[in-house]
Amino acid sequence: MSDQMYVPPAVQEELDEIVHATGGRGEIERRADRRYRIIVSNDRCRVTVDLKMTGPGRWGWGGSTLTVDGQQHPLVPGTHELGRLFRDPDGYDAAEAPPEGELDAMPPAREPGEAPVIVAQQFRTLHDRLGEGAEVTLGAEGDVWVIGVDGPRGGIRLRYREQRRDRWGMDQQRPLQIVVDGLDRTAEAKGDLAKALALMGEQRGDSATNPPPVDRPSSASRSNAVETRRSTVIRV
Repeated sequence: MSDQMYVPPAVQEELDEIVHATGGRGEIERRADRRYRIIVSNDRCRVTVDLKMTGPGRWGWGGSTLTVDGQQHPLVPGTHELGRLFRDPDGYDAAEAPPEGELDAMPPAREPGEAPVIVAQQFRTLHDRLGEGAEVTLGAEGDVWVIGVDGPRGGIRLRYREQRRDRWGMDQQRPLQIVVDGLDRTAEAKGDLAKALALMGEQRGDSATNPPPVDRPSSASRSNAVETRRSTVIRV
């Protein structure tokens, strides 16, 4: 990448995040006036991601390639899987990849003062703990209260139901849902909020809500950078 070449911040951010997920070497090529190619590689693996400007401050996916030992490899769902492949190409098993998923929509918004005590307490705890790292919201519909945690790359839904008269707890059938980078990680969380928060932050090894890279749902915190889901960038 030439020192003189201008690289839009959104393109540089995508490169940095793929490099972080894979541990590979990264570079950027300018393919045309409004088109850039991200290249990340190690001794055996190489991925390219083309990004093209689709409007002021907006970028869309323009195609991807993935090779292992110089041979074409099927594209993988998201940078979590791309990191697995880069670290162990021989042991990579696509069947172990989490399924794609989409977060449940939040029910109508409600105020903490209206919520059952345990729900209001958890909402305030998450709101204070996560600060500006995530948006924490509260909603309810019927007999279900839901706390939503939404970060740049995914989110969590915590569901509460009345277990017995005036006794509330996590919904026993579906206590939480977590989707990160377009992949449903709910089964891995096993109903544990601490585990779910760790999954949201695992790509950078930070605390909760510092999730991952190349396919991120559109988010205001991301300044409309790349208009495509991360799983789509790495896998058609």
